[in-house]
Amino acid sequence: MRSGKVWVSLILVCLLMSVALISSGEGAGSLSWRGYVLTPTWQTADRAAIKTMNLRQDGLFLLVRLQPVDQKIDTALVRENASGDYQLRLSDGELISLAALMFHTLNAPEGGGFIPDIAPEQDYFDVLFFLKDKDETALDGAELIVADNGDEQTVGIASVSPERPEEIPALSVGFATFETVVVEVSDTTIYLSQY
Repeated sequence: MRSGKVWVSLILVCLLMSVALISSGEGAGSLSWRGYVLTPTWQTADRAAIKTMNLRQDGLFLLVRLQPVDQKIDTALVRENASGDYQLRLSDGELISLAALMFHTLNAPEGGGFIPDIAPEQDYFDVLFFLKDKDETALDGAELIVADNGDEQTVGIASVSPERPEEIPALSVGFATFETVVVEVSDTTIYLSQY
């Protein structure tokens, strides 16, 4: 009788461990990039959620937030390398280059001024892609590609949460409030023609 209870207990433990492993496999997982482990924590194609004024209207924008695990990431490293290491692959195989980076950890400008400085380290950063003449159906089956020392890693966009995570508080400078600084990294402008 006692050995029957032991077997039942062992089976229950194995089942619980299996469920835990399956649950931990859900979501986007993590990516290795230039000595960091990054987790894609949010994706959106909603212009209002991207919170950048004057975005051009002749296509779709996709934002993917990347957060380093257990540390901050060096801003200069991201600025110098992201444009060559991040791409979006559509289901038909078309590759979309990175259009811009969005940084959220900001410092008050040194020596006065009204435009904040980008902090030397970031809690997270966003990669922004522009899909000219496309709508959200173009994202069906799309993958984020991350190159790291010759290795290509992919994450399905559909596996990244569409729920906006908690964010760094906005920075107030004078009468203005700043949530992000956008840095274009390609020759494709993301903004409407100005003036």
